Amino acid sequence: MNQQAYESGKLAYQGGDWLGAVTRLSEAKLPGEPGGEIDHLLGNAFMKLGQFDSAANSYRAALADASYG
Repeated sequence: MNQQAYESGKLAYQGGDWLGAVTRLSEAKLPGEPGGEIDHLLGNAFMKLGQFDSAANSYRAALADASYG
């Protein structure tokens, strides 16, 4: 995980900067890496942006991460 992108994405998310959150959180997860919390936050941000297909894909990825409660 790119910790710096994750922290930056969480700050953007908490501040209501949905596009910034999507951009930064998308950079936080490395290819093939499980990222339940990242995907969950991405899904929420995509929902706020009205990008429902992307939100559904992110939520699906979050659910696929067995280590994410």
